[in-house]
Amino acid sequence: MVDIQHIVSSGTGIPVDKVSSDESDKLLKMEDTLHQRIIGQDEAVKAISPAIRRARVVYDINVDKVSSDESDKLLKMEDTLHQRIIGQDEAVKAISSAIRRACVELKNPNRPIASFIFSGPTGVGKSELAKTLATYYFGFEEAMIRLDMSEFMERHTVSKLIGSPPGYVGYTEGGHFLKPFAAELYCGPL
Repeated sequence: MVDIQHIVSSGTGIPVDKVSSDESDKLLKMEDTLHQRIIGQDEAVKAISPAIRRARVVYDINVDKVSSDESDKLLKMEDTLHQRIIGQDEAVKAISSAIRRACVELKNPNRPIASFIFSGPTGVGKSELAKTLATYYFGFEEAMIRLDMSEFMERHTVSKLIGSPPGYVGYTEGGHFLKPFAAELYCGPL
C-alpha cells in the first residue's frame, strides 16, 4: 500500500504534522482513493502529483520525481560522456555525480542545476566537455551558449557584457550576457 503521508513527508522533508488540517484532509482522501486505484509506481506519482505541486508552491521547494527513463539516462551518463571525452575521468565523474545529485535531491527551483568551472591548458577538452554535457543534458549542442570573454578585457566594455546602467545609451538593449539566456531558458554558458 502507498502511504501518501510518508511520500509527502519524505519528498518534502517536512513532517506531515506541520501540514495544515485542510491539506492533511485532502492527503488522506487522496490516500483512500489511491489504495483503490494504484497499480504501480508511475501511477502513484501521477495520482499524487497535485499534492506534490501544492507542496512545491506552499514550501517553495522542487519535489519533482525523476522518471525511470530519466533515471536510466542519469545512471549511464558517465559512459555516454566518456564516448566523446577521453582522459578526463575525474572531471566526468564529478560532473555526473553533481548532476545526478541535483536531479534526485531537493533543490531550489530558482537556482541553476549546477555550476562548473573548467580550467586547464589549451587542448585538454574543456570546451568539448561543455558541448558534450549540453548535448547530453539538453538534447542539442546549440544549448551551450559561447561567450568570448576576450572581448570584455577593457574596463569600459563591461557595459557590453551586463548592459548599460539606467540613463545611459543602450540601457533598454541589455548586455551580451543576458540576451542569449532571455531567448533560450534551457541552456548553459561557456
